[in-house]
Amino acid sequence: MILSDFTVTCIDGSAFTLSEALKDHELVLINLFFTNCPPCKLEFPFLQEAWSQNQDKVAVVALSPDAADTDEVLQAYAQELGLTFPIAHEEGMGLYDRYVTEGFPTTMLVDRTGRIAMIECGAYTATQDFLDLFDEYTGEDYDPSLSTYTVYCYGAEGYEDVTGVVVTFCTDTTCVPVTSADQGAAIFRGTPAKYHVKIMTVPEGWQLSGSAEWDTELYGQIFWVPFTKVGQ
Repeated sequence: MILSDFTVTCIDGSAFTLSEALKDHELVLINLFFTNCPPCKLEFPFLQEAWSQNQDKVAVVALSPDAADTDEVLQAYAQELGLTFPIAHEEGMGLYDRYVTEGFPTTMLVDRTGRIAMIECGAYTATQDFLDLFDEYTGEDYDPSLSTYTVYCYGAEGYEDVTGVVVTFCTDTTCVPVTSADQGAAIFRGTPAKYHVKIMTVPEGWQLSGSAEWDTELYGQIFWVPFTKVGQ
């Protein structure tokens, strides 16, 4: 899906325009947040550091839809956290209404073609997480005709990686199984589509904790799935 062009006035008085950013960068990261969101505050220093290392190829803009986040509030917030990338109000653009389905922060990636390449809810907790994300969607090896969908399987008690989980990614005509491996990740890379994602096989000694199936149209491209050990 191509994201419609937009322009926002940032808290420093400058203008940020999506199409202009894409002329000079391979990737645009849109962070939807609000200042009273603890996970948002947690991840911003990591985003700042990762962006500072990749300003030549990645543009970042942080947008708050919260009416309480006035220019003065946002300016104080940016100064406190040492944020230097563009920050602005969402200003009724519809991004919050259309794309924030689970909570804040929500990260949107717009690739070099203007397509929404990823939408994810949840905070990144290390600079390297953002650096890995940037590497995945930039460079000569990036294929904009494909999207990456990931199911992270983890032990709810201690965030232990759960390997050997078989997950299917299905459309109306095809169904592709993948198995969780490194970091408990079951990774599928395919043509952007509406996929139905379902846990098919749980490894011995583990049991699923919560839902076993979702749709990418509603939940985006990254899923965190908790498991518990049998008998606990």
